[in-house]
Amino acid sequence: MTTAERIAAAFHAAYEGLAPANGYETRKASAKPWAEVPENNRALMIATVEALIANHVIKPGPASGDPANTGHGHVRPRPDGAKARCGGPGICSQCSVEQAQMSKTP
Repeated sequence: MTTAERIAAAFHAAYEGLAPANGYETRKASAKPWAEVPENNRALMIATVEALIANHVIKPGPASGDPANTGHGHVRPRPDGAKARCGGPGICSQCSVEQAQMSKTP
């Protein structure tokens, strides 16, 4: 997976996860896991990320070697111990979504 695709896939997952908490319903065709997103949508998202990288709008960092090192670290502790300076659930929409998802887990 290229850097641009990794960023596009992460953006897609975050976008789909945050949409409901922000009062938005995404299109049924693209509201799927990254591997199931239609090829033309994936290609457009990857090309967008490549353009942002080329224009120095975003600067890719190193890929996480551990897929568990995701999230802000307030709801679900990260193996690397990192915590975002976002305020946690109730303040940060991503942490609030993660907390809601965790409460649904049996």
